[in-house]
Amino acid sequence: MKAVKKAATLITSFLMAASFAVMPALAAEAQGSELIFKDVTEKDWFYNDVQFSYENKIIKGITEDTFEPDTKLSRAMAVTMLYRMAGEPDDLAYINHFEDVNEGDWYFDAVSWAQRSKIVYGYSDDIFAPDDNITRADFAVMLMRYAAAENLALPENENYKFNFKDSKDIPYYAELSVMILASSGIIKGKTAETFAPTNEITRAETAAMLHRFSEGAIENKSVLLANYGFEIEDVNLYYPVMSLLEVSKNDDSDLQDHANYVNISLRSLKDDAELPECDISVEIIYSLDWKRSDVQLHKTSDNLGFKGNLNLGEILIPFHNEIYRASITITIGEKTETLVYYINAEEVW
Repeated sequence: MKAVKKAATLITSFLMAASFAVMPALAAEAQGSELIFKDVTEKDWFYNDVQFSYENKIIKGITEDTFEPDTKLSRAMAVTMLYRMAGEPDDLAYINHFEDVNEGDWYFDAVSWAQRSKIVYGYSDDIFAPDDNITRADFAVMLMRYAAAENLALPENENYKFNFKDSKDIPYYAELSVMILASSGIIKGKTAETFAPTNEITRAETAAMLHRFSEGAIENKSVLLANYGFEIEDVNLYYPVMSLLEVSKNDDSDLQDHANYVNISLRSLKDDAELPECDISVEIIYSLDWKRSDVQLHKTSDNLGFKGNLNLGEILIPFHNEIYRASITITIGEKTETLVYYINAEEVW
């Protein structure tokens, strides 16, 4: 495997003891009006999912009156649905480095937005392959990257056990994404015993996932830090040079632990903000069975963070995920707050 540097951008995802609101872009429930698609009936298991996704303008038909629920989802379709779910933002500085995505393509804005938001990276630096179908596992990764980019929380259940017989078929980079979505009730098995991670996802399955995601995801903000005029701006994992040299000697399936440095950036929300002494600890979860980093990093600070970074130190975790999960506990005085962040790990060559 080529040596890579993974710069991890982390966006707030779940907050205990926090103020939160339902996803604003999709606050409205389906109104119960009759669908126009002749190939979707009330007897279909996915009827309500298609209705919700259609009425919230996430998914359109293949034609004016056909939905084609069994049609496989292409990569272009996938990013377009997420783009619509985000409200089709038009105030972004779009970037497009893909040679096979051109201005004028119906998916150009969506792919450009997804690339800028670190939701997609392409098969290579210049190939996106918009017409290729996407597997269930890869769509799970894309949806978790969306959750990170949009600062959304999911109702995880850490007591959930992933007992599907084909769990070994889940690509290592998708393990935590699948686990989080499955434990949150957003993605379900293909059957009672199989998950089918390498199967190409259908439009009906996608509608169901996006419906459940929209109803389960929440926005959140830290109450404890906000009380003192602060918020967490960013959390990063930095892979030092020695880790890169070690990884370069191994193949993609290597799951050895490598040293990473955890860095948290705090931002003041007002000029006279003052943060009292606080204790901040972090723990990384990285696998299908909720494996955690061996140590919790702690840092005690006195008015630290509003003009710079808070380096918590070194932590050992595998160098293989697309998504990591960081549990951050903040203690100020007698008050404690725990936040969970999803790390969107970007490969930079």
